Amino acid sequence: MPATSHPHNSWEPQRATSLEAAQRRARLVAVLRRAFLAGAGAAFASVFVFVALNTAGEGDPPRIAAPTQMLNPRFIGHSETEGAFEVTARAAERNAENPQNVDLIAPFYRAASGAEMSAPRGRFVAADNSVVFEGDVLIARAGANLRARSAVVDLERGTVSARGRVSGAFAPRQPR
Repeated sequence: MPATSHPHNSWEPQRATSLEAAQRRARLVAVLRRAFLAGAGAAFASVFVFVALNTAGEGDPPRIAAPTQMLNPRFIGHSETEGAFEVTARAAERNAENPQNVDLIAPFYRAASGAEMSAPRGRFVAADNSVVFEGDVLIARAGANLRARSAVVDLERGTVSARGRVSGAFAPRQPR
């Protein structure tokens, strides 16, 4: 049985029957190729146009603002005379007038030497590397319990300076 008599083997591509039909088909294929290339070029160009339009005039990317408030902040460090220290507070907020400074609510200072200070409010002053305690400041150190309206702790040197009137009591020294 010949191969062409089988129904599944009888398919063959349709060919142009004349030279004119073949030329029409060739022109159609050429037009379709050009149209495809033009469409692909337009799509490619539109990507660059989209990017250019969406980035023009923006300048620097937007900056994310640093948080201005912290709850229960804790700062640790080491001073020349007091050794290790820790400053904590109930809350902290960047100072509106000078963002380098931090306003503190209920600050507490503790040094490895045993010195402690507390106050209702305070401020970390970055330029001086110090903490200013304000209000009813309580200072406890080696047998002395003192009160002042304001006091400053120099975090680099580990010194405490009271401002204004200081009151309190000193424990008597024990003989050696």
